[in-house]
Amino acid sequence: MELLKLLNSNEVIIQIISFLVMLTVLRFLLWGRVLKALDARKEKIAKDLSDIEAGKASVEEFKRLYADKLGAIEETARGRIQEAVVEGQRVVEQMKRDGQNETKQMVERAKEEIQYEVRKAQTEFRDQVADLVVTTMERVIPERLTAADDRKIVEELIKKVDATS
Repeated sequence: MELLKLLNSNEVIIQIISFLVMLTVLRFLLWGRVLKALDARKEKIAKDLSDIEAGKASVEEFKRLYADKLGAIEETARGRIQEAVVEGQRVVEQMKRDGQNETKQMVERAKEEIQYEVRKAQTEFRDQVADLVVTTMERVIPERLTAADDRKIVEELIKKVDATS
């Protein structure tokens, strides 16, 4: 209450009028600018938010493109690995065939060498048998035939033995 006693009614009315005049002046002079500044700030914030949303969308698009590209790269890598595996299997099969062919050729050469050695051994054996027969005949038959006659007899004997075997 003491506060009310200190206040003069004229002063209060003047202050209210001053306040209203000041409010009216500020409203006409500054209120428009303040509202414009607030609207500009509001628009800037809205624009920044839409830019952020567009940026997010762009980032999402890049993520999607990156994931697609990464998937394509992985698919390509898998394809190349599969191709390498198939090529490796083809090379292994080719090496097997080459090895088998080489083995067959070696076996054929070995057979030919064995046949050659058998013929050679047969020829040597015939010569040894002929020499042995000639030596034996010289001891058994007292009369001497010529070497050519001995050879002829032995060869006929060998032919007979070959014909029977």
